[in-house]
Amino acid sequence: MQRKAFRQMATISLLIVFGCAMTAVPAEGYTVSGKLHYPDNFPLPSDAIATITLTDVSPLQDSSAAMIARQTIEPSGQPSIPFALTVDPDEISDRHLYAIQARVASAGRVILTNASACPVLTQGNPTTVEIYLQQR
Repeated sequence: MQRKAFRQMATISLLIVFGCAMTAVPAEGYTVSGKLHYPDNFPLPSDAIATITLTDVSPLQDSSAAMIARQTIEPSGQPSIPFALTVDPDEISDRHLYAIQARVASAGRVILTNASACPVLTQGNPTTVEIYLQQR
């Protein structure tokens, strides 16, 4: 019994010592979720399609932003559009910056978009966000 207790204490001590250098990554992956909001006085067309994209926006030379996850939703006139992106933990690096970009299109053209990317996941950024879309 004492041996088991000793092993548990040794394991806890090691986790405390090395915990600062490690980042806990959920085995099943990350979920980035939230809601898209659009102006109250802007009725969505019946063919509207919302696209939410998680991209790696780390400043890398000679490289464009890499898409990590995407979700497409038919909003059906909801006052806000909920979304949830599941992200493979192997796609995420604590050293990189990630952002959500959202848009709503109708008849093949973008009619609503977020004015700036919304940072998520790493470097103290949240995994749940509220994004306010503007007319384009």
